[in-house]
Amino acid sequence: MMTLLKVLHLIWLLKNAEIVELPAEMVEDEVHRAMNEFMGNMQRQGISPEMYFQITGTTQEDLHKQYEADADKRVKTNLVIEAVAAAEGFDATEEEIQKKKSTILQLSTTWKYHKFLHFFHLKCLNTISL
Repeated sequence: MMTLLKVLHLIWLLKNAEIVELPAEMVEDEVHRAMNEFMGNMQRQGISPEMYFQITGTTQEDLHKQYEADADKRVKTNLVIEAVAAAEGFDATEEEIQKKKSTILQLSTTWKYHKFLHFFHLKCLNTISL
């Protein structure tokens, strides 16, 4: 179990991590991962990449540059977290990870459903005049 002191130490490590040079491939992979995640979110909202670039007046290269700016920081953070996890003996099987993801998804879905019901209930109350 992580104590407050360990959490504070982790935060300090993250802020002061001095990884001098990152492999370019790691940074490029992070840029593409972030771009794919962003564009996937846009597509789930019904916005195609072409539509996004047209609306924003940007290009795929512009988006790449935008994500490239912070990619090295995210890679460094991930490397520090991985090192701390290894040092602390944090380890999870794929089955444990999937089980936790499933639990989080169920909670999220339940919360969204209850939020919808609450919103729907309020809308109904607002439309009914007593």
